[in-house]
Amino acid sequence: MLVNPLRVGPRAILTALLLICCLATQAQHLYSPAASPTPDRPSTHGMLIFGTQQVFASHLPMFHSPHNYQVVLELELGDSAQTSYRASRQLFPQETVYTLEPEPFVLPELVQQPRPFRATLYRGHFERGGTPIARQLTVRIKQVLYFEQLNPKAHPRPALLLLGQGFEQFVVHRVAGRPDFDQVVQLREQSRVGILGRPEPPLQVFFIKAAKLPLQAGQELRLRPAAGGKPSSRRVSHSLYLEHDDLR
Repeated sequence: MLVNPLRVGPRAILTALLLICCLATQAQHLYSPAASPTPDRPSTHGMLIFGTQQVFASHLPMFHSPHNYQVVLELELGDSAQTSYRASRQLFPQETVYTLEPEPFVLPELVQQPRPFRATLYRGHFERGGTPIARQLTVRIKQVLYFEQLNPKAHPRPALLLLGQGFEQFVVHRVAGRPDFDQVVQLREQSRVGILGRPEPPLQVFFIKAAKLPLQAGQELRLRPAAGGKPSSRRVSHSLYLEHDDLR
């Protein structure tokens, strides 16, 4: 039966309008970017690998999606790959750059819900003539130590990330706004036992003006934890990795 629109009362019209608005609001919520886990697409996220007592990975960041994240992880490479990695470090002591070429994935999803992934380990940079030393290894994430989405227009306080245990300590430059640089340095051997004989946290953030420029071998760092506490001194042994072009 057809309904004459002239006979529809104002109450019915108001009800229909409210229903349309409600449906539109629900549709907007369902397709809102905020409702989606992440807008990123799967990609190959290269990582710098360093450390032997503990194996760390630092994502090679850029300021454009989907690589606009600074991420530091502790990894488990598996016995065979770990043996190849340590043997390569002994045979090529002057080579400081080791990189991981993982299978494509969405980086924030992997950080939020860590899972094993497949990768190839290189001596040298995997995109710049590096030599594969372990293929199709299964990598497991032991800890997510640091995760931050990069904003090229942001200018946070200069900071360094300190990590490592025992006599193997490293400092990672915290990436700020564009232009910036990516650097990982190894510190000179020093006991890693904190105040009251307790081990220090696996990663600490230090606000320090020295982070504005690349660190140099022999440079002394006076570090006071951002969370508060007693300052301490560390000295740079050597730089493992320094990259400017990817963050211009």
